[in-house]
Amino acid sequence: MWYTHKKLHAACTLIINAIPDMFAYLNDEEIPNTTNRLESYFTHLKEKLTPHRGLRFEAKKNFIKWYLYFKNKEAK
Repeated sequence: MWYTHKKLHAACTLIINAIPDMFAYLNDEEIPNTTNRLESYFTHLKEKLTPHRGLRFEAKKNFIKWYLYFKNKEAK
């Protein structure tokens, strides 16, 4: 089908399809209502990775894997 405003149609379709899951956190106590904790977690990772700007992509991936491994090990 052809639409005059393709991006508007795509945005509306995205919202309509997301509505069933959009407010799932209201019914589930385990789901936090903000992403502040997640953003904080990744800010720490970014601060640790910033001094190592010269790393190749593969080395950055390994750094992140090890960082997450040790960070999760501390939490237990």
